[in-house]
Amino acid sequence: MPPITLRYQQVGPTDAMLTRAGGVAASRNAVYGGAVADINLNTDTGGAIATIDQYMESCGFRQNSAATPPALIGEVNAFSRQQFTTPFALTYGANIATNAQLSNNFTVTLTGASAVLDNPTNVVAGMAFTFFVTQDGTGGRALTFGSNFSFGAVGTPLISTSLLNVTDVISCYALSPTKILCSVMRGFA
Repeated sequence: MPPITLRYQQVGPTDAMLTRAGGVAASRNAVYGGAVADINLNTDTGGAIATIDQYMESCGFRQNSAATPPALIGEVNAFSRQQFTTPFALTYGANIATNAQLSNNFTVTLTGASAVLDNPTNVVAGMAFTFFVTQDGTGGRALTFGSNFSFGAVGTPLISTSLLNVTDVISCYALSPTKILCSVMRGFA
């Protein structure tokens, strides 16, 4: 069967079964965002795939429609529904490490006398992220911050320590990988 030209958007990690006319493998970027890619259906599917749509979905792609255009990397996009990331639970310790590329929202419960929220790794200018820092049932836990965190003229804040089981929200914006502008909202029960 000769290649058939279809318009698909990648939603999965694999595109190994996609080929362009002439047998050259299509790259992930060649089909991302609904760009045209040629599909070669000469691949043996063992009879398990009856339609082109099933074939594409088995490769991690879904059909794009004009009614629901894809979000494009490097372009301005408008969304009609909420976009979100799952909060990432940080591991409590004397030093609390954060990989900024794992989420935009991070949670940690303070369970020891004091800890340092270390400078996040993998920070890129323009990133925005939020820390949700919760006192445990004992309370009185102290938190200090790595040198890349900047709280402006008010200086480094004290987090809520006198209340039990309360959460402070630390909102951050990375001006650069080593300059993270922050503000704190305290005492959410």
